Parts: sequence; structure tokens; C-alpha cells
Amino acid sequence: MPRNMSRYFCVLSLGLQKAQKALRLAGIVDAAGGWCGGATTVVQVGDVLDRGGDEIRILYFLERLKRQAAKSGGKVITMNGNHEILNIDGDIRYVTKSGIDEFKVWADWYNVVGESVFVHGGLLPDHVLYGLERINEEVRDWIVGVKERVSSCLVRGRDSVVWLRRFSEDVAGKCDCSTLERVLGAIPGAKRMIMGHTIQESGINGACGNRAIRIDVGMSKGCGNGLPEVLEIVGDSELRVLTSNSFYRKKYESSLEVDRKEGLAWLIPESGPKQVEVKA
Repeated sequence: MPRNMSRYFCVLSLGLQKAQKALRLAGIVDAAGGWCGGATTVVQVGDVLDRGGDEIRILYFLERLKRQAAKSGGKVITMNGNHEILNIDGDIRYVTKSGIDEFKVWADWYNVVGESVFVHGGLLPDHVLYGLERINEEVRDWIVGVKERVSSCLVRGRDSVVWLRRFSEDVAGKCDCSTLERVLGAIPGAKRMIMGHTIQESGINGACGNRAIRIDVGMSKGCGNGLPEVLEIVGDSELRVLTSNSFYRKKYESSLEVDRKEGLAWLIPESGPKQVEVKA
């Protein structure tokens, strides 16, 4: 890979062991859990909390990786999901004994990296009109206690940034492609939205011509205990799914929205993790 070509990996809700396994699968951490990904960017799109008791250890693991990655020219981006919001809003229905210590350091609600918009649930035209930077700033101020209240349309309800499922139903045909196109068209340089929140039983997949990439495979023990998968983005335009599940090939062939002749390629032997190339 050329030195100037960017490389991204995307993961969602995690248990500590699954987090480490997924990142080892992508060649980002070594056997000891240390950063070895060089200048790679990793985006974790929320729902660390309420996942079975390892939350604090995961937060510290991600924070340590952030610092190690920065020294190597890489980057680890962590974002808030709806379960982070449930905790900060005092809704403890899903809380484990690990608690919510250190929560306020995980403050971003959306991120634009290269040509990809990362968000936990999804973004609507009204969110873009309201102002994406404004959303991040207002919610961050609310989390750290500077602001007493935050708009319900941002953090609560089916159309909020962390609860939206309009682009992530586990059936590609249900994705609201016209609204998605309007959103991406209003964000300069954005070609795709990458989101979590809704577990994809068929594994990481794309909809709307791969303008919507859904990456929640329910890896944590508290939410499905799925096998590790990672979305890799190389140079903005090349997307691949790395999976440890050797049975996913048929599922991808039937559910991943790609050009069957050019967009789907199994690039490594049967004994190793599968790599599925997604046509951008």
C-alpha cells in the first residue's frame, strides 16, 4: 500500500476480549494489546456502556490505544451511542455494576473522516440544517455539565442522532435511500454514512449502493455475542469487511449490496479471516 494512502477501520459495541480480537484481526494491535497499526485510523461508533461489565476496562483500553496511536501517526476516534446517552440521562435500565465513571470524555456524536460520515444511529436533513458542529458542541457541554439541558431531537426519540434506525434496518430494501442522499449531499465531500446501533445478523453490510454501511454485528456478550468483524477503508474508496466467521461467505453474497463480478473478492485462504471487498 502506498505510504500516502489512508487506511481506516470501523468497529461498534464491544466486550474487552472481542475488542482486542477484532483489532488483532485487522492488524491494529499486537498479541499484548498494544498499538501496531502505524498511521491507521480506527473509529469506534458507540455503545461501550451497558454491555456486560467490562465497560471501564474497555474505556481505558481505548484511551491507551488513542495515546499509542498518536505517537505512531495513527488515530483512535471514540463516539457516543444511545446507551451512553441513557446513562448520562439517568436512565439505568441497562446499566451494569461497572458504572459510568469516565463517561464524560467520550463526547463526539458524529465524525467525518475522509469521505465517510460516522454516526451511531444516523443523521437526517434537519440535523445537518441545525449544524453538525453545533450538535457536537451542545451535547458535549451537556455531558460535562456546562449546559443544563439539550434538545430532545438530538438525544431522545426515534429520529435522534443516536436512536435513528432509518438507514440501518437489517434488510437493505428498507433503507430510506432518498433521505440518505439528501443528507450526504448536504455534507461537503461525504460519499457514505457508516453507522451502528442496529445489529446486523448477516454481518457488516451495505445498502443504497453502499452509501449506507451498517457495522453493528453485536459482538459484546451482553448483546448477541457475535463473532468479531471490522470494516476496513483504504484510501477512502476501497472498503473491505474483515471477519473471523468462516460461514459468512454465503450471507455476504446474498446481503451485501455490491457488484458481484467486481465488488466481491475473497482475498485470503480459507483458514484465515475472510476479507470482503465492497465497491465504494
